[in-house]
Amino acid sequence: MATNANDNTNVLQQEIRKQLGSAAVKRFAESLPAFGVEKSIPDSFLSLLAELDAAESLRPDGRSGGEDHSTAV
Repeated sequence: MATNANDNTNVLQQEIRKQLGSAAVKRFAESLPAFGVEKSIPDSFLSLLAELDAAESLRPDGRSGGEDHSTAV
């Protein structure tokens, strides 16, 4: 009986993953405002990224971040 329940659970998990990964669900989610792509980065985040870049440039291990986050996407 437990094996049958485990099999049902696995089948259900696979079906949910398949449906959530479908193109139709992705298109629907992208149409929702909460999942929309922002065209620019707010100034507050740009200043935080600049601080992060500055901190990474001072790392004692000699590695540098090398990425410029100052331009909007």
